[in-house]
Amino acid sequence: MKQDKAEANAVAAVLPYGLRKLPVRDVPQLQYLAPELRIPEAPARPAPVVPPLKNPAVTVEEAKAMLDGLRDEFAKKASGGLYRDAADAEWRRLPIEMRECLLRVAGIRAKSKPELHGLASRAWQEMPETEREAIKRVVRLFKRYVMPLSALAAKV
Repeated sequence: MKQDKAEANAVAAVLPYGLRKLPVRDVPQLQYLAPELRIPEAPARPAPVVPPLKNPAVTVEEAKAMLDGLRDEFAKKASGGLYRDAADAEWRRLPIEMRECLLRVAGIRAKSKPELHGLASRAWQEMPETEREAIKRVVRLFKRYVMPLSALAAKV
């Protein structure tokens, strides 16, 4: 903005006296008012230098996925293993019995109760993606059908 004003003032100083009184706001207006003036063009920016890929066989999507995984791993290491997202925090807040119940309702089979307990005590990020999706589906159903219940939850 200051550079534009300085350029306008410099151009106005060069213009004949009659045109100096007119407000000049931009280059096209100035060229219309004084076509004989040559206004220097801004120097062209050099093209950005892009370093060559070290491994051209890796696609952009694969590189993004790899960087996302590294970001999560570094966040976990930096926080001493305490890194959690919102889903992980909610999963940890649930009592172990509720986690086991969600795993059963989601159809996740365990050979024994200790194995089910071991699955329920895992961190959210440690669960396989299919199990996480099954649990999310069950929780959405619970939110839809169980949350509105009030008579069944009454202590009377």
